[in-house]
Amino acid sequence: QSLDGPWPTAATRPHGGGYRLTSEVPSTAPAAAVTVVRRAAEVIPRQQTALEEAATALVLTDAARTGAIASYANGTSGLALAVEVVGEQAAQSEAFLDTLARYNTEIGQYVLAIMPSDTNAGSLAAAMVVTHERR
Repeated sequence: QSLDGPWPTAATRPHGGGYRLTSEVPSTAPAAAVTVVRRAAEVIPRQQTALEEAATALVLTDAARTGAIASYANGTSGLALAVEVVGEQAAQSEAFLDTLARYNTEIGQYVLAIMPSDTNAGSLAAAMVVTHERR
């Protein structure tokens, strides 16, 4: 595929905040859904903590990048340090996005387990995505 054409983009922003879990599973849900809900109760809070830690690390490496570039610009450090710190920030960005993707995947699996199988796409999306109503 040509890189000159339009690139795919997400329809919604990934969710990075807290997610309220329920332990209620419909009585008609398969046994596998109960397993998913129990797993989600353990995994999603841990993923949220990991996400917060990854965000903090990313902010810190961004501050280090800014400082290293400023030091290079005013001649107090070499280019090698600035390039190294930019690489560290890229690695932290990738780690953050990977953690964010895992967190959202866990939420998606949880929602699919607790919602009835005939739930329409709009209701599924509303259960997975935080929306802000404009007033």
